[in-house]
Amino acid sequence: KTLKQFFMPNPLNCLQALHNLLPILAREMNSKLLDELADAVKRLNSEPSSVEEFVDFVKFHTKVTTRMETLEVEFENVKDIYNLMEQEEIPVAQEDHMAYLAGTMPNFQKLRGCIQVADDSKDLQVRTFSGEIDRRMDILRDNLQDISKRGQHEMIGSEESNMTEVIEYVTGLQNEITDISTKEDTYADYQELFGLEVTKIEEAYEIQVDIGNKVKLWTALKDWLSNSETWNGTVFHEIDPDSLNMEVTRFAKTVGQVTRGLPDNAVVQKLKGMVDEFKATLPVIQAMRNPVLQKHHFTAIDEILGRDLSQEPEFTLGVLMDLKVVDKMEEIQNVSNGATQEAALEDLLAKVQKVWGGGGEVRPVEFIVNPYKETKDVYTLGSVEDIVTQLEDSGVIVSTVVSSRFCTGALKARAEKWEEDIKYINDTLDKW
Repeated sequence: KTLKQFFMPNPLNCLQALHNLLPILAREMNSKLLDELADAVKRLNSEPSSVEEFVDFVKFHTKVTTRMETLEVEFENVKDIYNLMEQEEIPVAQEDHMAYLAGTMPNFQKLRGCIQVADDSKDLQVRTFSGEIDRRMDILRDNLQDISKRGQHEMIGSEESNMTEVIEYVTGLQNEITDISTKEDTYADYQELFGLEVTKIEEAYEIQVDIGNKVKLWTALKDWLSNSETWNGTVFHEIDPDSLNMEVTRFAKTVGQVTRGLPDNAVVQKLKGMVDEFKATLPVIQAMRNPVLQKHHFTAIDEILGRDLSQEPEFTLGVLMDLKVVDKMEEIQNVSNGATQEAALEDLLAKVQKVWGGGGEVRPVEFIVNPYKETKDVYTLGSVEDIVTQLEDSGVIVSTVVSSRFCTGALKARAEKWEEDIKYINDTLDKW
């Protein structure tokens, strides 16, 4: 008896705690479920008055239908808790009990009915609102045709037009097309949601490309005028030929695109002429920025151009353009190519110099000498096979340099001197 009295309070306390907890748990679960059920019934009972409202209605109907199985489980859980409290005679607040009986239970049944009604009336509503979508698509088509007509404004094809005004005008048209395209995509999504055939505005792409080309044309013209002014004002020796070539190539690509799209536009021809003229000068710029050009090469270029540009270190690209250097392209390129060839010959001669004179970590070629018997400070010459091999190799290189038509002036004098020295050493070794 004492042991039973000792253990009895603990189970009773646990049971009482459970009795206290169940009403709270039931109220919370029921309140959450009731809020969702009431909101779903309200939304499914509403009558959509516009396409957008019907789209929201269909999306919500689909969502609720998908969630219905989970809602049934939650409803059964709440129902089981209230049945358990009734069996165990656990006190429940009247307002909580009424919320379940008069709220959750009827709303759950109403929701089932609303879903069925929505299913039954969906086809009729789709037919009703699909007509509204078709009407809106027709309006978009009319708006596109209007944009297309405005896109033929004479100022877009006139060289005399105000550039800023035209860019603002065609950009505005492009923005309108973007808005129409966005709406078209939205209506296509609606049709797909309703299970309808998705319709497209066939002429939209053609109009979009046409207006896009006109925006591209006038924007490119503006950028070209700005960039070419900057380039022409840049000191020539500060120009990066590769970067300049990339920029001009980019403009040339744009010109090609707008030429195909707007073949009869006079502004296209204007831009094309400016880009082509500048592009034709790029080989001359590349030639004159050749890093191996020496003083005598610049002197030769001065003579070709008839102006001592080598004495004007701050001359700009614009000066070259004014001199019409493209007309002297072949002569200038010949000088530049000659400089490149001379530089290659200089490199060959430098290799010979390094073999015999050393440099850096390379030691010069040295004769092998051996002590003569035990005589102090008396030596005999050792094997000269390596020396002879180096002489032969150097002789071939020097002969190549001397025989080149690009070997002239001081370079030729140095190469011929090396040729004489090698021959002299060869003769000496032969006699030795």
